[in-house]
Amino acid sequence: MTLRRPHLLAAAATLFLTAGCAERGVVSGPPPDTGAGTWAAVIIAAVAATVVLAALLVLPGRRGGGSRLAAAVLGLQAAGVAVSGAILIGAAVRSEQLLGRPADAEQAASLLHLTGLDGRDVGFFRLVAGVTFVLGVLLVVVLALAARFAADADVVERTLASCVLGTEVVASITAGVLMVIFDDHSLPFLLPVAALPILVLALVRCWPHCADGV
Repeated sequence: MTLRRPHLLAAAATLFLTAGCAERGVVSGPPPDTGAGTWAAVIIAAVAATVVLAALLVLPGRRGGGSRLAAAVLGLQAAGVAVSGAILIGAAVRSEQLLGRPADAEQAASLLHLTGLDGRDVGFFRLVAGVTFVLGVLLVVVLALAARFAADADVVERTLASCVLGTEVVASITAGVLMVIFDDHSLPFLLPVAALPILVLALVRCWPHCADGV
């Protein structure tokens, strides 16, 4: 159930490159008139890194009788969390360095301006980086293990992976209820609700009684 050294090196290289891109992006600072093409390129790069990392997590652990759908969903989630965490950490570290510049310096606080975090508190960005790293590592480990378990035919492993998916289904339903209660259609609510159908299908496919490998 362990990744081979080449896959570990490739996964680590992907994360370092993503964090480096985030760090350099904050250094240069996005100009006020950043076009849709620039953001599209950034999104495509992040999605590509996520897909590659997910493949590195899931494919080496493929076993006969596992659920390909559940493994793919969990693998993409683990990779997405890893890539997003790398971007946030890289941006937070660079933002901390930018705080030493005058507030009116060109691109001195680009991330602060973009996110509205204009308190210019060094400790805050250290806290963001630290909390993101710890929670991100824990979440990636859980999702990566669940993806590997879902790809296997073992009943216990499929049950554990199903528990993770079941938790996500409950969280998505909760997000939907809160979205209705608060009438809030922002991304933190919309994304879990939109993912609910695929999560339910993945849970059904992953459940141990379903060993058709779909």
